[in-house]
Amino acid sequence: MAIRTRICRGMSQFNGVDVLAMDSTTIYTIDCTQRSLSFKTPPLNVQNSYGFIVDENKFGWIFITDPRILMKSEVDVRCAMDSSGSIRGTMKLSFIGYAKSEMLAELKKRKTKEASTSQDDR
Repeated sequence: MAIRTRICRGMSQFNGVDVLAMDSTTIYTIDCTQRSLSFKTPPLNVQNSYGFIVDENKFGWIFITDPRILMKSEVDVRCAMDSSGSIRGTMKLSFIGYAKSEMLAELKKRKTKEASTSQDDR
């Protein structure tokens, strides 16, 4: 039986710090700089890669992965056409996981841009 170990090639390999929180059967990988990402979703930049645990009781390399669907967008359209040919109805957009995080970042970016544009108009 071969035992595979990972070798640290230098400090450049440590390019970020994330929090690893364990709760009985669930492990959460949290990047506190990504404010719009749920604590239940591992950060995309560490997904399917190795991380090094630094703890006085337990340390070593772990593989970070999550088999769930972590990026999903849904569109629900309910509409009807009346006798004059007009279409009326409702549409609901749902963003889940990374899609939600990206959408919230885009909305924040737009809001900041609109705020700076309205101040320039004064």
